[in-house]
Amino acid sequence: MSSYSFPKKQKKILVFSKTAGYRHGSSIVAGKKVIVELGQQNKFEVDTTENANDFTAENLKQYAAVVFLCTTGNVLNEEQQKAFEQFIRNGGGYLGLHSAADTEYDWAWFGELNGAYFKNHPSRRTEIVSQPPPVRILRVEIQAAMATTVTRLGRIESRSWS
Repeated sequence: MSSYSFPKKQKKILVFSKTAGYRHGSSIVAGKKVIVELGQQNKFEVDTTENANDFTAENLKQYAAVVFLCTTGNVLNEEQQKAFEQFIRNGGGYLGLHSAADTEYDWAWFGELNGAYFKNHPSRRTEIVSQPPPVRILRVEIQAAMATTVTRLGRIESRSWS
């Protein structure tokens, strides 16, 4: 069993975007860009990878959180899964974005961490909607101890979709 100790003011996250199924290519590129920009604006470091070999107990110690950005399929082997489980059990954070719920169907622990798996993907909208339902905008603030809070910023009453 590995032991983790996080420096009190550790401000570094790992963004993991490996795919073994459908690849949301443009979303991955955009997501990485936005997360790196958030890091610059909020003074935390961001490492990005698609290399599952980065999931070792020793390597994960340097991160406060791991983001699964549009991952799909089985992307970690058993040893890497164990290292990630231990990272979470020792206080590491996790954020799964979009198709992270389409990842690791054969790993029950991950399904519980994620909260759900994809049943299917909604079809793409091709029509233009002139008055969609209101959309809430949320902001995630990374605080000094790398705790996350979600703050409601406001509502968009109308928006064009394409």
